[in-house]
Amino acid sequence: MAEVLSSLPILILTKMRTKNLISTLYISVPPSTETESLKNYLSERKAFVVEDEQNVYGYFTRTDIFRKTGRTALDYIDNQPSVEQNSNLHDVYKLMQDCDTDVIGVMNNGIFMGLIYKDDLIVYLLKNNQDKDKQIHTIAHDLKNPISAIEGMVELIKMEENESSRTKYLNYILQACSDSYNIISNLLELASIEHEISKHLENVDINVLLNEFLSEPLYSAKRKNITIHNNIDDNHWYVNINPKHFKRAIQNLIVNSIKFSNPGDEITLSTYLDNDRVIIKTSDEGIGIPSHLQSEIFKKFSKARRKGTQGEQSTGLGMAIVKEIVEFHNGKIWLWSEEGKGTEVYISLPLIPVIDHSTTLSNI
Repeated sequence: MAEVLSSLPILILTKMRTKNLISTLYISVPPSTETESLKNYLSERKAFVVEDEQNVYGYFTRTDIFRKTGRTALDYIDNQPSVEQNSNLHDVYKLMQDCDTDVIGVMNNGIFMGLIYKDDLIVYLLKNNQDKDKQIHTIAHDLKNPISAIEGMVELIKMEENESSRTKYLNYILQACSDSYNIISNLLELASIEHEISKHLENVDINVLLNEFLSEPLYSAKRKNITIHNNIDDNHWYVNINPKHFKRAIQNLIVNSIKFSNPGDEITLSTYLDNDRVIIKTSDEGIGIPSHLQSEIFKKFSKARRKGTQGEQSTGLGMAIVKEIVEFHNGKIWLWSEEGKGTEVYISLPLIPVIDHSTTLSNI
């Protein structure tokens, strides 16, 4: 199995985080537990977590019972490897190899979160590798279509003598080039989100940021005579985000609403508080999303791809980018929609308890 895992692309490992693999399937034992009594459980669980009502002292594996000597559970927890919750899986696997262990602990700011098992890691990565293969096939297919269209239009231009027809074909070529460019740009953005966001996190007044966004012209709304209403709260609510990328997420949501709204419709951007989280809501009066497609909306190369109300194209990546950005900021995203009645998309972000008033929104 180790050979299979080591053959996976390193890029896949470095882009994935531990949060999907944290397990709480272990035997919890008090520090004074006699080691001999644990041998009865060796076939049930691979690891033992040593804890009492006040503290988690550490963990050890069933292999440690045979490798080390000790009388109580507390004797086995020295120098056990651990990783932070946001570590990438490449680092996790490398640490497992270096420490010759099939189990590793996961911490979050000094708090024990659970364990990662090598078997789970391998199964997860193999499945994800299969998903990557499917995505590559979809990318190739999506790029092949506009390139084939360009090739066909060029052949027609070579044979066409009428100037107006030649112009029409050239416009088709421009559109096909634009479609290809959008696919490539979205793919590059997806690949860079994690790296770029983590480098430029700031404590930002989310209402100020959203008002800045709405002050910028949205030409796609003007072309369809769509009005965007500002229902952003006047209070100052601070969140820890990358302003540039978060504005891109909001832009994708609004552009998506515009795409599936009819001329003359209205779109509203709102904010409100829900306990210790700020909720950002976009709502439109558009054509809505069929119930059987709603679960697909935030997936990469979504099956829910449809043309807009005026034939606007979709790469199937815009909402996936939104989800990636939101979740990287420890946020949540969900939607409500009904055919013919419009769509509402909600983003929930944790408020920060301490406000850094020196933070600015420059360099966006």
